[in-house]
Amino acid sequence: MAGGYEKAITIESAIRSIAERRYLLPSIQRKFTWDMDQVCRLFDSIMRHYPINSLMLWKVDSAEVRAGFRFYEFLTKYAERYAEDNPDFDTKGHGEFYAVIDGQQRLTSLYIGLKGHLRGEEAPVVVAQGVRPRCPAAEEAPSQPCRRPRP
Repeated sequence: MAGGYEKAITIESAIRSIAERRYLLPSIQRKFTWDMDQVCRLFDSIMRHYPINSLMLWKVDSAEVRAGFRFYEFLTKYAERYAEDNPDFDTKGHGEFYAVIDGQQRLTSLYIGLKGHLRGEEAPVVVAQGVRPRCPAAEEAPSQPCRRPRP
C-alpha cells in the first residue's frame, strides 16, 4: 500500500519470508552488529509482550531495480567474533520480493534465534511459555531478563 501502513505480520510469517527469500537486504544495509545480549533482550521483550517496533520494507518488483542494486540474504549462522558477511543473492529470475530498509537487526536476530545457529549452537530452545534463543540466563531464570554471562 503506497503511502500507508500494511497490516501487522506475525513472527512466523517474517521467518518464512526470510527462508523463502521474499525478504532480502539491499546493499545499503550495514552488517549485522547486535551482540548476544541485544538478541536476548529482543526475545525477552517479545516474551513480555513489549512492542518491538515496525519494519520498513521496499517492494521490489522492477527488473531495472533488480539489475541496478545488489541484494543479500539474511545470515543463518552467527558468531560475534567472526562478524560474518551476508551472502550475495542473485535476483535475476527471482520473483517479487521486499528489501528490508529498517528492521534488519531485529529480523536477523529472530531468524538466528529461532531457525539458525548462534555461536555454533542450533536453535530454537523451547521453554514453557514460548521460544527463546539459547541464553544461559533464560535457562536459569526464565522470568528474568536475558543477560550475557560474565567471563
